[in-house]
Amino acid sequence: MKLKPLLRGPIVLRLFLFNILLIFVPVAGFLSFKAYEKALLEKLEHALVQEGRALAAWLGESELDAQRAGAVIARLEQRHTSRIRVLSADGGLLADSSISGTVQSVPSGAGAAARKSDSGSAVSAEESYTPADDSPEKSSPRSTLLYRALSVPVRIYRKYILPPRPPLETADYYSGKKIFDGPEIKAALAGCYGSFTRVSGGGQTSITLYSALTVLRDGEVQGAVLVSQSTYRILGDLYTLRLGVGRVFLYSLLMAAAVSLILSLTISRPLSRLKKQAESFRRSGSPAAKISFSGSGRKDEVDALALAFSDLVNRLDRHIDWALRFSADASHELRNPLAGIRANAELMETSDPAQQELVRSIQNACSRMEKTIEGLRSMALLERRGGRTSAAEFREIIRNLASQYPSGSIALELGSVPENSGIAAEPQNLEIAVRNLLDNAVSFSPPGIAVTAMLTYTPGLFVFRVRDSGPGIPPGMEEKIFERFYSHRRGERSREHSGLGLALVRAIAENAGGTARAETPGPHSGSPESGDSPGACFTMEFPEKD
Repeated sequence: MKLKPLLRGPIVLRLFLFNILLIFVPVAGFLSFKAYEKALLEKLEHALVQEGRALAAWLGESELDAQRAGAVIARLEQRHTSRIRVLSADGGLLADSSISGTVQSVPSGAGAAARKSDSGSAVSAEESYTPADDSPEKSSPRSTLLYRALSVPVRIYRKYILPPRPPLETADYYSGKKIFDGPEIKAALAGCYGSFTRVSGGGQTSITLYSALTVLRDGEVQGAVLVSQSTYRILGDLYTLRLGVGRVFLYSLLMAAAVSLILSLTISRPLSRLKKQAESFRRSGSPAAKISFSGSGRKDEVDALALAFSDLVNRLDRHIDWALRFSADASHELRNPLAGIRANAELMETSDPAQQELVRSIQNACSRMEKTIEGLRSMALLERRGGRTSAAEFREIIRNLASQYPSGSIALELGSVPENSGIAAEPQNLEIAVRNLLDNAVSFSPPGIAVTAMLTYTPGLFVFRVRDSGPGIPPGMEEKIFERFYSHRRGERSREHSGLGLALVRAIAENAGGTARAETPGPHSGSPESGDSPGACFTMEFPEKD
């Protein structure tokens, strides 16, 4: 069994599981009761054997008959807790302690009080012991609600899982019999030790142990001594112990839950609060939001973690400030020389075709450099900006940008959007993303074929999709085209683009908590003029922000 899965999950759950381990001590106590019960039964049987052996030796001193057997049992003066019967060599009953007088019936914890046999029946009170209604044993631990609840798993195990055992005979087996013919009696009359176990009568769940020993005189079998006793009192003591351990188990479980709750309040809650603050910082998209990370206030590891988060945010804020200043300074320092190069190129009037081509190349290089500088600056600004744009404003941005292209170049499909919802991005950033997608699609589409731009809304999500009828995206390049400075264009056209347009699109979408992806869906069914061109489809998805 691997340990790693057990060490995963919420901290409060792991703490609770650890505390659960502590209650295995009382559970082990439950499991040990079976061995304890077995030892007690062995001790009981041993006591019965010793009692019967002493009595058999006494009876073997002279001729065994009913008068002799009754006199010996009477001499015991009721100082015994078991039922004793003396049998003849043919199995006939010569004397019975429950008929001859009394049987000692000592409830657990009580004094040595005897209970007279009123009926003189052949079944002893020790075999079918039923406590009186006002006896403490009548309200045994086994009848309590707690004991019944804790014993449910054991009862289910015994009923549905434990293999069935052959039923025991009832303790009333010899009731009304003149000749005792049980297997333990036959063994004793054959000169061997005999023992047997039978279910106690009277509706009890206990059993009765029978031990039969041979009475010998001059090496000949004269009869047998049958000693029997119910295990009711042993089981009663075990029930009391089980109930006590059950209480310990229940208290331990409640204590484990309480400790887990306290630890949850002192550990899990501050960590959950830190998580929410970190998520709030992530959604804001800017350290300028000044998110405050609060710990537990107890100067523990959680406080140290909160301080580390705050220090990280401050360092990130300083780094972004440095990047913004650098991008602004670099943009300024690079634009001035570029402006001078462009101005000088425009002043170079010449009729030489080769020189004219060189001038155009210089001007194109300047334009590309300016676009690259502006793109890098825009990407740096994304790290600082958060903001919000309403759905209606986003819809209007798309409409205004589409109107700037030649008539028929953009086919708009703008669905309805809710008035009170929006997108977690600044309007200028969304305008950059939409413009880049439209520029990219128009540049790849054949002349005269419109690009489809579609805005749809489903509860919780805005989807903007642009589809062209160009050559499509080469297989396996769907992610590559979103990398910075990568441009997949044929011939001289690649020199006119900085390779930052789609990278900006994805950065803006992810900065707003959304996604950007590309695919080649196949020939545009809405543009029959596109022929076999598979076209490309670019999709931006933005989660709804209230």
